Amino acid sequence: MFITTVSDWFTSLGLGNWLSDALAITLFLSKLIVLIWIADSIAKRYLTRTIYALLTRARPEWSQYLKKHQVIKKLSHIAPAILIYVIIPLVEPNPSAFVSSLIQLIMKLTFCYVVIICLSVLNALLNTILDIYRQFEIADRRPIRSYVQLVKIIIFTIAIIIIVSVLLNRSPLAFFAGLGTLTAIIMLVFKDSLLGFVASIQLSINDMVRIGDWIDLPEYKASGDIIDISLSTVKVQNFDKTITTIPTYALLTAGVKNWRGMAESGGRRIKRAIYIDFETIRFCDNDMLERFSKIQFLSNYIKDKTQAIQATNQNLEPSQSALYANKRSLTNIGVFRAYLEFYLQHHPNVRKDYTLLIRQLQPTEKGLPLEIYAFVNDTNWINYETVQSDIFDHIFAVVHEFNLAIYQQL
Repeated sequence: MFITTVSDWFTSLGLGNWLSDALAITLFLSKLIVLIWIADSIAKRYLTRTIYALLTRARPEWSQYLKKHQVIKKLSHIAPAILIYVIIPLVEPNPSAFVSSLIQLIMKLTFCYVVIICLSVLNALLNTILDIYRQFEIADRRPIRSYVQLVKIIIFTIAIIIIVSVLLNRSPLAFFAGLGTLTAIIMLVFKDSLLGFVASIQLSINDMVRIGDWIDLPEYKASGDIIDISLSTVKVQNFDKTITTIPTYALLTAGVKNWRGMAESGGRRIKRAIYIDFETIRFCDNDMLERFSKIQFLSNYIKDKTQAIQATNQNLEPSQSALYANKRSLTNIGVFRAYLEFYLQHHPNVRKDYTLLIRQLQPTEKGLPLEIYAFVNDTNWINYETVQSDIFDHIFAVVHEFNLAIYQQL
């Protein structure tokens, strides 16, 4: 009745029918806009504050995330739409054809507005749920960001279909049915997202990677900590502070090394060889044995070995015992290997319950490789490198005590 009454009043003043209708509709829309602004302001100021106050009392740890993503504030924007749905039918019960078309247009736009507001609220709510989930310990083992992103894609797709169907006066089911014919295009457009989603499920179920894991992925020149796992990408912060972005499915197809097992085991491996000059390797004479026996770690070893060797060699004739080739003897390289083993067994930063091995590798033109294979009890990179350096500092300095020399190319 409002539009018709105002239009008739303008007509009585001598204005034309078209101009009267236009002025009446403009006045109606201006009044409606003012009412919408009032409703929106009241909802944001009072309703939002009241709900936040109640949430803060009930769940203070959750309310901060709701405020961060403005969930309630975005929800309050639906108040103007409710006002329109209430006012429009009361304003003009029996409208003219033009007014009826205008009201239908306003109702359509209002419905689209409601869909957009609901979409915004759901998006903020999903972000809030994701932030709350990250506060739990399981979040590192089972990240859900990729699943949240997939839900967002589905919600956005449904919202767009609903809005288009309302504006075109078509059933949403017709658009959903048409999607079947566009499967190939959808598969092409969302290829990375679909592959990423499948990869995320496999990564999560098999617990292959977590946020915070140190990984090496040579194919992408990535070596560092995982800082984010999403639907289509994984971000790795390298040790030079650069960030490498990797497709999620690449973690299944490329050769990735995960150092989490090392970190959880509490031991980090040393596997490094030194090269001994062949010309310095010889049998031990009595002077050498006497000097070696004064080394703390070797005194009992030299004593036991000497007694065992003497028992083996006592059946040799004097003429035969003069040659090292005929008798059993200790070598300086063998004594050095024994020393290194005893040294590492007594080292406070070497794990004794893990493999500890001093072994010879295949001889090369650079000398005889003597490999130290042990585990440091500190997995921190800086501490590990410090312990490893201290061990090899000692090895390089003490090797000369055994009449040996490190090979050095001149």
